[in-house]
Amino acid sequence: MLAIAPLLGLAAAPAPGLASFLVFPGLLLLFLARYAALPAATRIAQGKANPPGYVVRRFLWTGVYVCAAVAALAGSLLLMPEGTRGRSLLAAAFVVGLGLLHAALALVGRDREAWAELLGMTGLAAAGPLVAFAGGTGTWAAALPSGILALAFSASSLSWVRAWRDSRPAQAVVSHALLAAAIGLAAAASRLPWPAALVFAVPLLRLVWGLASRPGSLRELGFRELGCAVVYLVLGMAAVRP
Repeated sequence: MLAIAPLLGLAAAPAPGLASFLVFPGLLLLFLARYAALPAATRIAQGKANPPGYVVRRFLWTGVYVCAAVAALAGSLLLMPEGTRGRSLLAAAFVVGLGLLHAALALVGRDREAWAELLGMTGLAAAGPLVAFAGGTGTWAAALPSGILALAFSASSLSWVRAWRDSRPAQAVVSHALLAAAIGLAAAASRLPWPAALVFAVPLLRLVWGLASRPGSLRELGFRELGCAVVYLVLGMAAVRP
């Protein structure tokens, strides 16, 4: 699911090259840096004792990952068309800024709340426009659909998984109705092409399937979500192509 936004951005790019592909390891390394640092940072914030050398090792690996991520993203910026760098920097600021905010929320145990997860998902969704700009997309109008589709699927998945876990199907129905309305408004406002908007039918059908035949286990739920994500990604990549 983490790859949906950058892959949609890759499909939206008119001339994807090394600049676009360098964003992928950059994002992965930032993700690894977060999960290298968070356990130690959380223990420090909670005043827990740490094993000898634990904090040093964690932050050493964090530094390695961050430096490698900066190198990959800087390489991407240098290689991308000069006219798209300003927009790319803004998209990157959303990715990094919202990622850091979500990590800060994790330190105080608030990162699993729905609104906090949506913040983190918005940061991940911004990777779509970032990759698109790196591949030569010249306008926000052409780059944004990749981010909108990625965020819509992530929000849909969050809603359905929480509704399944809490046995609250009505909650998922309301959330999906709101998401479908938002997608429709984005298309009506020319922020999303109608073929791309219609791709949201995939999670709607997944919801109908789930309500008609509730997954019996977390494993089954996971496989259904994976299948839904693959279909959504394939159709979404076709819909956002320039």
